[in-house]
Amino acid sequence: MSPSCGTSYCLLCTVHCSLCSAFRRNMSSKLDMPPSIAINLHDRMNLRHHYLSALVAAFILTLSLFGCVKEQELLGDEVARVNDRVLTAGEVSAWELSLRQPYVPEELRRSYIRHWVEKELLYQEALHRDLLSDPLSAERIEDATRSILISRLMELEYRNLSPLTPAEIRIYYLDHAAEFVWDQNHLNVQYWRSHTRRGMDELRENLFRGRQDALWTGDAGTLDQGSLSLKHDDAADPALWRALSRLAEGQISPVILLNNDFWVFKVIDIDKSGDRKELEEVREEIVARLTEERRRRYRESLIQHLVWEYHRDGRLRWSDAADTAARADTLSNVNREQ
Repeated sequence: MSPSCGTSYCLLCTVHCSLCSAFRRNMSSKLDMPPSIAINLHDRMNLRHHYLSALVAAFILTLSLFGCVKEQELLGDEVARVNDRVLTAGEVSAWELSLRQPYVPEELRRSYIRHWVEKELLYQEALHRDLLSDPLSAERIEDATRSILISRLMELEYRNLSPLTPAEIRIYYLDHAAEFVWDQNHLNVQYWRSHTRRGMDELRENLFRGRQDALWTGDAGTLDQGSLSLKHDDAADPALWRALSRLAEGQISPVILLNNDFWVFKVIDIDKSGDRKELEEVREEIVARLTEERRRRYRESLIQHLVWEYHRDGRLRWSDAADTAARADTLSNVNREQ
């Protein structure tokens, strides 16, 4: 049991003993009466005493266990703390996953944690100086609240939009084919990664021999395998790009040490500068473009409708409201006709 848990436990036990002592003193005072009444009262008091003891014991156990478990969770998962604000290992892992990189350099991880601590220190100092009561802070908080609520409103409204169809995506791809070309050489590679060198040379030899499963002779559970798409300006490491850009399609790299891990790469294909991108390679970009345009039109339509509605019942006073409301009314009639 940790010191804090033990302290809580002892304190609760002291409370329990105090309650029991008061209970017994009260019972003693009531036993100065006829024997028959005193015996019945004694039995009832004993029964209540047992109930009270059981209740307090359960209370002590629950709080002590909760306190110990909570404390162990913080000690085991805590990366940094500023006052009551805690950065957990789970939050750091979630940030690493959001980067969508096969590995995250240790310095980048430390930089993220350091940035969190610096920002939290400044925030806590602002609270300490009572800047929430500052008039300018209150004004900015109101502006931020307005923006957040507007953003949430539109999130809910956009749910009314129907999903994009494969046909819409393909038509857009064909209509904008000239935009979807590689502006520089681009590599699609497979990789094999291990924390230790043991087994990596044998794996590379197996790949040279055409073993697609790349028979692994290293320690069990230490090999990671996947695929990457790389181009010169977003390569995670310049040395990595220099090593891979010299390879032809189908060639295999030597064992490369990067960020304390050992890697072997195989070039699957190379897209030359000026080559047209495949639909699957730009699908996400097309979906983003179409979604943004549809949301823009939806927002304009919603605003016109609100101008018409607020102008009609007097909630909006604006010199251009009548014209905007008329356009909204016309648009509404056109939509009904369709």
